[in-house]
Amino acid sequence: MSGCLCRVENDETYPLIESIPGWARPGGLSAFTAWPLSRYDRGRDAMDAGQQPGSQGSISGARTLTSLRRRLDKLLAQRSEAVSSVKRERLALLEARENLKSSLKAQEVLQGVAQQVQQFAHVRISRVVTRCLESVFGDEAYEFRLAFDRKRGKTEARAVFVRDGNELSWRDVGGGVVDLTSFSLRLASLILTRPKLRGLLCLDEPFRMLSVNHSAAVREMLVGLAKEMKIQMVVVTHNQLLRGPGTNVIDLEMNA
Repeated sequence: MSGCLCRVENDETYPLIESIPGWARPGGLSAFTAWPLSRYDRGRDAMDAGQQPGSQGSISGARTLTSLRRRLDKLLAQRSEAVSSVKRERLALLEARENLKSSLKAQEVLQGVAQQVQQFAHVRISRVVTRCLESVFGDEAYEFRLAFDRKRGKTEARAVFVRDGNELSWRDVGGGVVDLTSFSLRLASLILTRPKLRGLLCLDEPFRMLSVNHSAAVREMLVGLAKEMKIQMVVVTHNQLLRGPGTNVIDLEMNA
């Protein structure tokens, strides 16, 4: 058997004697036979095998470095895409804010125009209806108004009758008042429509709920409105009291 006599310095092992014959070794040197190979010995064995010292570790480290670089490139690409996405979202947000501002301004303009139209319609329609009510009922007539309410995103008009400061709905007034108001609204619609329509208004028993005591006042109202507003009214009725000056009457009879 042979052994190796080595020197240890800075955690490195260096051989001092390549081989000691078994017969020349003192008994105290037998412990050297159990020493592991040092880095020097492993490097020398690798050189003897035709490899560079540490070549396997270098290859493994290079593979690890390549893998890390690929992962880093992937993360950088994801970051770049995220930054671009954030920029696009910011631009879209700015555009949405500008559109919202424009929409709010347009809404304000439309609301202003709508209020002007409502006021104009209220004045003209209320004037026509109130005049017709006063022509028939005199001092006991109601004042007619239009109230505009915002419901379900739409503007709705509501008829209001006022007397002595009290507001009443159409349910709280008599049927004759409702009939006369209905006629007045049709007349106002014909007058205010643009482009202007042909001045013809056809009515079928428009005052059936109105007391016959007011028939003479109704006839005078119809004749006066027709002349003033230059419209023609065709009224189908069984009320003979509507006959009179300023009216042309056509009698129709059904034969059994």
